[in-house]
Amino acid sequence: MIKYFQSLYSRILQSMAKHQVKTPYFIKSDDFFIKYECLRSVWAQGSSIKSACENFNIQRSSFYETEKRFIQNGLPGLLFFSDSSKQYPDLEQLSLLAKKSRPSLSYTAIHRIAQAVPIVKRRSTSKLVSKILRSHGYGISNMKDDFNFCGRIQRIIC
Repeated sequence: MIKYFQSLYSRILQSMAKHQVKTPYFIKSDDFFIKYECLRSVWAQGSSIKSACENFNIQRSSFYETEKRFIQNGLPGLLFFSDSSKQYPDLEQLSLLAKKSRPSLSYTAIHRIAQAVPIVKRRSTSKLVSKILRSHGYGISNMKDDFNFCGRIQRIIC
């Protein structure tokens, strides 16, 4: 999500330069605006779903999913978030607790511990445990400053 918002400013500037305008109202190739304009054409302009999907090159099934997300979440529902944006606070707490109490434990060992705990059993994968620990500075290199460096980054972002 952060990468998307970081790239949005440069996309706006590129579009403004390309179309030689001073106001960034519409970025033609951005999925967010395409989905929004498709929904708007159906809801506000009375277009049929079939014609709107053809005009904006969107599958009908995708239109219904987008409409549902928009109704539930508003404008943020039109944004695409990869699976990496999902958070698992219970698994994160367990992984950090295990790593702090036994620094020598591997990602796989922590994953096996998580599989024994009912609340995180279904969510745990060794890859996800690895991502969580690396985001907190417990990387493969285990350098002394990694933990402090990643902690500062997380405080800045949040």
